[in-house]
Amino acid sequence: MDLTSSDDPNLSEKYRAPINAGKIAATASLLKKSGARIESRVVGTSMGESIPEGSTIAISCRVVTEPEVGAIIAAIPTGAPFLTHRIVSVGRGRGKRHNLTRGDASWLCDAPIATEDILGVVTHVEREGTWAPVSPQPCMAPSFLARLAQSSLQLTLAVDVRLACVLARAWSVSASLAGGVRRIFIDKTP
Repeated sequence: MDLTSSDDPNLSEKYRAPINAGKIAATASLLKKSGARIESRVVGTSMGESIPEGSTIAISCRVVTEPEVGAIIAAIPTGAPFLTHRIVSVGRGRGKRHNLTRGDASWLCDAPIATEDILGVVTHVEREGTWAPVSPQPCMAPSFLARLAQSSLQLTLAVDVRLACVLARAWSVSASLAGGVRRIFIDKTP
């Protein structure tokens, strides 16, 4: 399976080239075994003030056996794009440990991420030329909807990881539809 590194039109063509998922997995495995510290530029606003868009983050690559709730991880889920979000819950599904993650600025959890798909833990963020440790807590408390979505995913993950993935997608579609309805009927924008 090929993934696209970015759909951002501001990036040059060489950064939007297809990426071979097998090569990514092999590289991630080597990085985890080496214990390397790598840096990555953040694209997107899902982490809010914890990791602002355009920030550079330091990732401590390692095999994570006991993920900690509250840790910000970098992960490469099978068949999905690179992800940097905070662990909000740890559970088991189909005999494997899975993690529920969420961006600090989002109320939606991601589909469950297998522990072996974690590349490492984000340890520092560069702000205005200075490196600082990442905050162990989100900048804002989760909303009622965030807690509801998370609880429903935790319950379904205990039953079946595939069902939890379907539910995560359903929450995402619901949020997209709700956003469209709000823009059309409340904000009155096309």
